[in-house]
This record gives sequence, structure tokens and C-alpha cells, in this order.
Amino acid sequence: MRQVLFCITLLVVVLTSCRKSAQVEKEQGGKIKIMTRDLMFSGEIDKSKAFSQTSGGKLRALLPYKAGDSKSTFRYKIIEYSNEGVRLNTGFIVALEPIDKSYDLFKINIKHEGKPLVVRGGTKDNTPRGEKIRARIKSNDVHSVELGEVLSLYANCQDMPRVCVDWYWVTYNPYTGNVESEFFLYTSCYDPCSFNSGGAGGTGEGSCQDAVEDLESGPTAVEIGAQSLGESGNERTFSYSWMFHKHFLGLWNYKSLEVGVHKKQPDNSWKWKSLTHSSVARSGFVAGGSLECVVNSAVPQVGIYNAGMQLNYTVTATAVCKGFPISVSNTYNNSSPIWHVSYRGPFQ
Repeated sequence: MRQVLFCITLLVVVLTSCRKSAQVEKEQGGKIKIMTRDLMFSGEIDKSKAFSQTSGGKLRALLPYKAGDSKSTFRYKIIEYSNEGVRLNTGFIVALEPIDKSYDLFKINIKHEGKPLVVRGGTKDNTPRGEKIRARIKSNDVHSVELGEVLSLYANCQDMPRVCVDWYWVTYNPYTGNVESEFFLYTSCYDPCSFNSGGAGGTGEGSCQDAVEDLESGPTAVEIGAQSLGESGNERTFSYSWMFHKHFLGLWNYKSLEVGVHKKQPDNSWKWKSLTHSSVARSGFVAGGSLECVVNSAVPQVGIYNAGMQLNYTVTATAVCKGFPISVSNTYNNSSPIWHVSYRGPFQ
């Protein structure tokens, strides 16, 4: 434990529920085991705000959760990949301030004994303010467990009230264990029926959600460059490259190659004659799965001095999790950048 650290900031869970008799517990299915971490990190991830950093041949991506009930804190999932696209580590973070792109993700101890980290966030200090997170459970008595340990909750769909959790931010003295301060953050409630599947958030090790995340992607339109393929008589031919589809964290992408023909005019100027789709190619790595991209149609839009391509295509991503195939297939319509007849660029 760092000697310079006087306070360790912890996140505390206060779980409030109605008292249940032994008879009710027996008749309505009793209790189910669930991790406090799964409760805290339930909800959807906002992939539009995810960002990544690279260092030493590795990539780390920070994925923020959508606010939901937790408007007083910011929750994140952090993932580390090798340069071959293999997922190496996954961690979870709770912060009092938002973490932006100037924050050094590689200073974060992702593993941290499997427990979420508590950080102040922001851009001025990358040092975690806490080394562990504690859950304080309140029912007939009050006791504390570490966040990441298992809770016993009532889970049944027959006339059972919602399970509500009061979240508190707590600072305590690491040498004495005495609580210095705490303040209420928010309350989040859960349907007991959702616990029947074994968890609210799906954050546990080996979750198939990881495999799904590694497959998720979407359309983009990034101009890459143009390259001359030669000139003959009053015509010249160029190839045009653009990125039209990518993994949401940039682990892989698809590029399209189009071939354009320009026609020389009597005044020595050039105008567009035609634009045709040539091929697609993938860059990057797909760990533990496979990808297929099929172009269904390619429709050129050719004017006098400008031209572009419209693609209709289907991307199918497949992986295997726990012995079962997971497949995601979607069809997209996407338009290329518009190329002027005089456009040149660094071709890739």
C-alpha cells in the first residue's frame, strides 16, 4: 500500500429490501447468488463515446456505460488487446469525474485482483484513489463485503418487490479503517426476475458479451487516397481507396477500391467519364472469430467534375463462445467521399 496515500476512496453499496420469512423464502424459490460488481455495472455501454490508446504493441480501450441511474458517477469498462487483436485483460472503473482522452489508460491496473477501481477521473491525476471497493449490506443487520464478492438476493417473479441499492461514496483511513466521510450518490433498482439468469450485468469472467463486443462494427466513410494507373490518348485512369466499415474500437476495418476514368477535353481540362467498383480488402485482426463482407451492389454517382460510389453490403461476423456459435450479420448502405477530378492523396 502506498505510504503517501492517506485516504482510500471506496464505493459502498447499501442494499435495502423487505424482510422475508423462512416460509416465503422456501415457497418462492429462496435466494440467488449474484456479484455486487454485476449490479454496479449493469446497463448498456455507449460505444459512440469509446476511445482507445496504444503503447508497447498493445491497445487499451475505454468504454463508458450509459448514465442510467448513476448520474453521480461515471462507470467504465476497460479492455486491453494485443497487437494481434487478442483480448488480454478486462477491468471496470468507477470515477467521480469523466475520464477523457488525455487520461493515460496504461497507468491503470486493469487486473486489480478482479475488483473494480475507484478513481477521481479528470485529466490532472491518473492515480487511483482507492485500492478496493466495499459493499455495505443493510437488511436485519449491517455488515460489509468487498465489491466483487457474492450476495444472496431474493430472486423470483411471483409478487416479489424490486431490489433497490443505495450507493454511497466513502472515504476512510487506510491505517485505522475508520470512515472519514461518506455521501449518498443515487439509488438503482433491479427486477428480481432478471437475476434468474445468473446475473444482472454479465460482467463475469468468460462472459459471451466479450465475444459479441469483439464482433461489433459499423459503417464509416474515410478518404484514403488516389493513385494513377496510367494515361492513354485522351483518357487517364485512377484508383480510389476509402474505408467504408470498421470495428467500433478500430481493431479491424474494410477498405473499398474504385477505378475512375477521366476524359481529356479540347481545352486540356479533365472531366469524369466513369467510376466502377473494383474490390474490398480487410485490415487488422479478428481474434477468435471470422469475418465476411459481401458487396451486394455498387452504384456510381458520376458528375462532370465530381464522382462517388454508393455501396450496399453485408458484414457477417462469427465467433464461438462456450462451445456455441455467435453470429452477427447486418446489411448497410454507405456512400464514399466525393472525389474531384483533380483529387490526389497518399494511396494506401
